[in-house]
Amino acid sequence: MSAADAVRLDHAGEDAGHDQQNQRHRQADAPRQRLHGAVGLALVHHHVIKAGTEVPEDQYQESNDEQRLHGVGPGHGQAGIIRRSGAIDVKPRLVLSVLGLCLVLLFAALGRWQLDREASKRLQLAEAAAALAAPAEPLAAASRLAAAAPAKVAGEGFFIPTPRLLLDNQRRGSQVGVRLYCGFQPEGGQALLVDMGWLPLAPNRAMPGALCPVGDFTLAGLLVPPPAAGLPMGPGLVELPDTLGWLATRLELDAVSTAWRLDAPLAARVLRLDPALPIGHERDLELLANTLPPEKHRGYAIQWFGMAIAMLIIILVLNFRRRP
Repeated sequence: MSAADAVRLDHAGEDAGHDQQNQRHRQADAPRQRLHGAVGLALVHHHVIKAGTEVPEDQYQESNDEQRLHGVGPGHGQAGIIRRSGAIDVKPRLVLSVLGLCLVLLFAALGRWQLDREASKRLQLAEAAAALAAPAEPLAAASRLAAAAPAKVAGEGFFIPTPRLLLDNQRRGSQVGVRLYCGFQPEGGQALLVDMGWLPLAPNRAMPGALCPVGDFTLAGLLVPPPAAGLPMGPGLVELPDTLGWLATRLELDAVSTAWRLDAPLAARVLRLDPALPIGHERDLELLANTLPPEKHRGYAIQWFGMAIAMLIIILVLNFRRRP
């Protein structure tokens, strides 16, 4: 055997020894390698699972972002819908309810006003009936009183030479006309207006030619307040052309006194002539000839109260009905 062969044998022995040693190490490390391999697989599997779950989470997040953008997302987005829906639904309901309650109060006030008008006119009719049933008072003394209650009177005096006064827009039945008023001075009393009666008005609104009486007269009738003026619109007294007197849309006693240039103001009440007297024109002692009777005011009051009740029912239904 040569030296080279000996060297090769030594190397072969060493390699075999190393192989045996490595095999022993591998056998000893096998359990640990299996453990590390299992842990590694588990970690890999865990990462794969996490990577797989990221997709739906990202998709859900993306969906949430889009839903929030359009205002239809869950959570905060739904709360926003509820708030916006409430703002659209509740606020107009509240405004309509407040307006409805204001209308209820208005309708109730108008109904109450109509009832007050009815009571006032019934009182006037009752006072007039009581006055007509009582003995006549002296005209001179009654003319000086500022009382508003009707009074049956009689007395002497004379008609004041003043221009005539025509009260416009007076109805008698279905016809339209005017009422003639003249100035009268009772003996020992205060000058006053006398209602001489109703005169028809021509279709072209030409004023009738009737004039006031002149001279001394004994008059009788009912002292009453002037006719109700209604809503004052425009001048209440207009002078007619060609000295035909004055045309009034409402009786304002101070304005008449000024227009007639009287030394003293007119009495607070006017005299409705007794229909039995032989002077004057068509007339009666009906106090409410050109106004609504009490029954009409009662009917209007019922209508206003009915509208108030109906409006209140509508408000209650709108606020307490069950929402779908």
